[in-house]
This record gives sequence, structure tokens and C-alpha cells, in this order.
Amino acid sequence: AMVQQKAPQYDMIAAAQYIPLRLSLEERRQYHLLVAALHVSEYVDKVDVVKWQRNDLIVSELKDLYHIIWGLHIASGSRDMKLDGKVDTDGMADVNMEEAAQRAEHVSLVENAEYFASLFEIGRRYKIMNPDKMRSDYGKLLYLMQDACAPEAVRALGFRPYKSIVTVHSVLRAMDLLPLLEDPRLHTATSAPTDVPAGGLERYKEEKEALIHQICQSYVGGGPMDPKYEVVERCVRSIDDANCYVRDNVCTIDEAIRFLRNHFNEATPARKDESLAISTGSGGSCLTHPHPTQFTFVLQSLTLWKIIQLHMFRLWHTVEEDMLDPKCRYRYQYTGQGYNRVQAGPRIHAEMSKCLSEAIREVGKSWVGLSVVHLGDNDVPNALNFIDKYTQVPRIVNPIIKCIKGVEEIAQWPGIAQWIDADFGSAERLKCTILRDFFRHGFDGSGDDGGSCIDGRLTSAWNWCQQLTKKKYFPIFQLTGFSSFDG
Repeated sequence: AMVQQKAPQYDMIAAAQYIPLRLSLEERRQYHLLVAALHVSEYVDKVDVVKWQRNDLIVSELKDLYHIIWGLHIASGSRDMKLDGKVDTDGMADVNMEEAAQRAEHVSLVENAEYFASLFEIGRRYKIMNPDKMRSDYGKLLYLMQDACAPEAVRALGFRPYKSIVTVHSVLRAMDLLPLLEDPRLHTATSAPTDVPAGGLERYKEEKEALIHQICQSYVGGGPMDPKYEVVERCVRSIDDANCYVRDNVCTIDEAIRFLRNHFNEATPARKDESLAISTGSGGSCLTHPHPTQFTFVLQSLTLWKIIQLHMFRLWHTVEEDMLDPKCRYRYQYTGQGYNRVQAGPRIHAEMSKCLSEAIREVGKSWVGLSVVHLGDNDVPNALNFIDKYTQVPRIVNPIIKCIKGVEEIAQWPGIAQWIDADFGSAERLKCTILRDFFRHGFDGSGDDGGSCIDGRLTSAWNWCQQLTKKKYFPIFQLTGFSSFDG
């Protein structure tokens, strides 16, 4: 029998509407082509330095990008680009660059609109599946698509290069296989194991692979070489990928919440050095909270972050809907952090309000601090800046959790135990010292745009991360394997 699985975190059918489909081998090739084009494109550098009369420049730079894509596509040996209204079926692998350039001159933008839209969708889908990838390229892609989807560019170029993200739900619906999402075997095949006995991991993997194969055969028959089988298998594995991503991030924040509850009393601190109380001006704090209030403030903040991670795929889709809405235009203006594209995000704001309400219900207490969600202002100019902030939450919390868990191990090392006892009292006191400092000054309203608002809490946490190297306990982080908060 399979190892007992972790309970599902969310409804599978609802979640599948937002889970991106894994890239196929051909799509991965197209993805690398897109990244190569974005690497050499200077679109944002040229467009986002001009404040007025940008339309002609935008159209010109978009054409340049499309030409770059044409060149890379043709030089790569691809055969599906339309030349003079016909699909090019000649072998391109052996042509020289001069011949490739001549062919590129005959490529029609409008006739290949579907190709460009599909290429951009592949990049966006890959980013949602892999938030740590395409750090700068995704922003460039979304910004150029903002301009390419604007009415002025659509009229000038003749097409809108937009395609909805391909999801597990949309693919299964097109194949008339939505019942697969209700198959009880799917939960077992896409859940991570809770407790795998020593030496049992390989057996677990084999059983899981066998179950995935069984599910795919049940719905499409055939085998791995059957195109339909391959698509259904990618659907199942996409759900598995999403579950692993959500579970890892949610469990990390759950661990931080457990540390908060286990090391600190909610009402009254057991010792003076276990108090979470902060006061304005002390240690850089910009807020004043007695211990019980700060405990709740931290608990509510972590709970909100956990809920955001739980719904991250849905939030990604909402962000793109706001960013690429031609009716919701951006303003290019100075925000105090340089010039930025300032754009309202009504959809993501509504989703965040739902997450906030869910966090309040889960904690069961009145909200401490401001419940303002900054979007489309100087603090958070647009929805892209918003989602970028919250994909970084695991990068903040993970190293702290790893350090706390590693204290017991390094406390057994010769010489280290004596140092810990001399400077911190004991390994347990050391853990309490690190957690207390994070729960106090990682949530004290500090930072350039800090405060008690929703966005300010994350800013305070990042500000604490920037100060880590100055902390007395920083060597403990290094001894437990810390390199940076960027992985």
C-alpha cells in the first residue's frame, strides 16, 4: 500500500482551473527561444525612459522584438512560421544566416499573431509554475504585453498577442475528461508522503509512478507514446507540482506559527526575555505594541501570508488579468522609488480582501493594525509588484526555520556548545533569542514604506533580513547552512 498521504489543502476541481499545465518538450524549446529574445531586447530600457508621445516608440520597439523572435525561430530550424501567407515546410536547419534573414523579411506579423500569442503564453505559464525563474524577463514580458495589448498598438500592428493561460482544467475540459479530477486515486497520486520510513522513498516513488500510469490508462488507454496519454500524464503531474509547491510554502509558514505558539505565551510572557513588546524608537521600531498585541499582530501576519501562499496560483491569474486589461491603463510616474508604471488592480485587490477576511476568521480576533491593501499607489505601483513581494515570503521564512531546526545539531559540535552556553545560556535560549528578535523587529513597521498595513508587514520583514549580518547570532545562521535570503 502507498504511504499515508497528507490531507489536501484545497478543492481539486476549483484549484485545477488555475494550475498551469506543464510544458511539453516542444514548448520548452519555444520557452528558451522566448527567453533568448527577451535577454537581447532592450524594450523596457528604451520605452520606460520616455514620458510623453510614446506610441510610435512602443510600436517600433515591439516590431524589433518580433523581428528578433523571427530570426531566432528561423535560425533554430523551426518550420511553422508563415512566409508569404504559407506555412514554411522547407528544412531550415542547414540554411545560412543570409538566407534566414531573407526569409524573415517575408514573415507577416498578423498571419503569425497566434504564434506570438502562444509563445508569450508559454513564458507566462512557465513563470507561474516556477516563480524563482525569469526574475527580470517576466517583468519585461508583462510590460511589453501591456503595451502590445493597448488599443493604439493593436491598431498599428493588427493583432493582440494575448492568449489565456493553459490550465489543467481547460485541457481536461477540451478532452471531455473532467471526471478525472474527481477520481479518488488522483489525491493519492498527487500528494506528498507524510512519514516515509528509512529506505522506503524509492518504493514510494515506484508506487506513485505505477498509480499515475494506472490513472492515465483508465481515461485514455494506450501508453506513454500515445499523444493523449502524454497530455493526461502532464495534467496529473502538473497537479502534483502545484500540490508540492503549495504544501512546501504553507508548511514553512505553519512551522513559523508553531514556533511562535510553542516559544511564547499569548497572554503574558513567562520571562522578561520572552516578551514580544515593542515601542516606537526602540531598536528601530516604528510601532508600539504590548506583548499580547504584538503576538496577535505576528500571528495574523503569518496566517495571512500562509493563506496567500495557499491561493497563489489563483492570485497569479488575477494579477495578469489586471495587468493586461486594456481598459485599465497605467500611468508612468515618479513614485519616490523612481519612475514606475502605476496601475490600479481591482481584481487582485478584491482577492486580497478575501484572503484578509479568511485570515481574520482563522485567527479569531479583531485585526491588529491597518487593513489597507496598497495597490496602484506609490508603495505598490501595480499588481506585478504586489505578486513579486509575496512570492518572496518563503525566501524570508525558510532560512529562519532551517536555522532554528539546525541549532540542536550544531550544539553537539565540540567548542560550539560552550560558545552557545556562554553567549546565549543554552541551545533553547538561543532559539528563543532568534525567534524573539524576528517576531519583534521583523514586524515592527520599519523599512522605507513600512507600517502596520498589509504591505508594510512584509517590508518590515525584509528590513529585518537586511540587518541580519549585524546580529550577534548571525554566525549561527552561517553554521546551519545559510547563504542568503535569495536561496
